[in-house]
Amino acid sequence: MKKLAAIQEFPEKMWLMFFLWNISLMSLGQATATNITFYSNSLETERQVQIYLPEGYNDDTCVWTYKAPMPTGRGFTSGAVADGKIYMVGGFPTHNSVTQANEMYDPALDIWTTMAGMPEGRCANATCTYDGKIYVFGGISPDPYATAKNNVYVYDPQTDTWTQKAAMPYENAFAGVAVVNDTIYMIGGMHSYNSPPISTIMAYYPLTDTWDEKDPMPTARGMLSACAVDGNIYAIGGTKAFLTSSYNIVEVYDPVTNTWTAKTSMPTARVAMAACAVDGKIYAIGGYNYPVMYTINEIYDPASDTWITKTPMQETRQMFFLGMVDGSIYAIGGSYPNPQNPTMPVILSSVEVYPASSEKTGIEENRQYIRVPGDISLYQNYPNPFYLHTTVPFSLQSRQKICISIYNLLGMQVAELTNEVKPPLIILQMHTDAPKYAHTGFSRQ
Repeated sequence: MKKLAAIQEFPEKMWLMFFLWNISLMSLGQATATNITFYSNSLETERQVQIYLPEGYNDDTCVWTYKAPMPTGRGFTSGAVADGKIYMVGGFPTHNSVTQANEMYDPALDIWTTMAGMPEGRCANATCTYDGKIYVFGGISPDPYATAKNNVYVYDPQTDTWTQKAAMPYENAFAGVAVVNDTIYMIGGMHSYNSPPISTIMAYYPLTDTWDEKDPMPTARGMLSACAVDGNIYAIGGTKAFLTSSYNIVEVYDPVTNTWTAKTSMPTARVAMAACAVDGKIYAIGGYNYPVMYTINEIYDPASDTWITKTPMQETRQMFFLGMVDGSIYAIGGSYPNPQNPTMPVILSSVEVYPASSEKTGIEENRQYIRVPGDISLYQNYPNPFYLHTTVPFSLQSRQKICISIYNLLGMQVAELTNEVKPPLIILQMHTDAPKYAHTGFSRQ
């Protein structure tokens, strides 16, 4: 039986802390300490973690906050950043339609402006910025269940006009896209939402409006994310079959040598997540591993080939936009399955922002004290701090009995939230009767 997490109790608030290989703490306003113990059926060990925060330490800047919502909510959407503005292009506003919508968000003013729409409606298209213009590749139309197209459109924010470029050599959607120097790379993808993925890599040269095929990706996958860091392209996550499997694979492409190399896998296998690079690190956020939807925020450092976990988003999202403006990460739109009606997804217009460049821990990590059995993953709760409820995500590789309890700073057990056999891949939610104290247990979400 596993004892998974400890919760700190304070006079006015209950702060929920989870520890895996990374520790993420919110502002406590005082020096504090906590203990955590882990137990396993096959291994019974006890580790004590003493964490002290300096007096007056504050990490309030490292939380996700909401901004003005997008005028047109949409799933399977994409976007790009040009001149400090975010342009959201395409997506599906309903479960049986796609849109031409092109809406511009100004982070400085927190306002949206409707711009000239695409020549055709699309969803699941790949979008990027090159030389101040926004390139849109492929995608699906006339509805999310149709097949991919090979059209390429370019939007000029200066003139608010669209032009068409040389078509892709093949129809594609759900692909990764990244820009290195004067070349745009299309990575993997799928011909429709339920077709087998491809491993093909195509290079597009905007200066000559031509295409060239490159060495294929080792692992064929669609609904992946791609990011360029220091001239290399990182292909992260994805799927080989819609709603049945997700990858945690990280493969890096070197355009100079036209070769691929495997890197340390992402801690959480996911599909339809989004990723962006900030200060040489890659933020891989959201997505799902069916049937579990994630808000998780995992960060990859190419220099050390390591992963850490930071504060998750407030909402679950898949196939959404993620991009950086002035050191802050913006998560916009997307969708997630409706538990009451899986054929009618919940479509999001919300905008969340995370100040990545302001990140600080104030904590010296000592990982040797933290040991979690390898068949379980425990993630940061969200929101944190919380008022009426908080969500506690964890996943199991096999059906087993687990125990989750609340302990105060004196080491006294406050409540036992669950002590029973759980199936694999489960998310639980804790509800509180008042902001001062949490006690009522968990319900499956």
